[in-house]
Amino acid sequence: MAHGCGAPLEEIKSLVAGAALFVGNDSGPAHMAAAFGIPVVVIFGASDPLVWAPWRTQAEVLTGGDGIASVDVRQVLDALERLRVRA
Repeated sequence: MAHGCGAPLEEIKSLVAGAALFVGNDSGPAHMAAAFGIPVVVIFGASDPLVWAPWRTQAEVLTGGDGIASVDVRQVLDALERLRVRA
């Protein structure tokens, strides 16, 4: 059963469960990765990271002053460094 416009939920779950790291926007897959205990770098736009930040895993939360598009690559690379992940 597909959810929204993306891949079926079971397929997303399988992909995320096998990942060593998740980097992406505040989304269902980001929260799945956190639930699996996978380190995450989550980029927030309009949603409140104080309310929706991942928990129970290593996490870096990124926000930009002008929304998700204002988060630059250097911020993501710095977050990976803090998680001790080499890009």
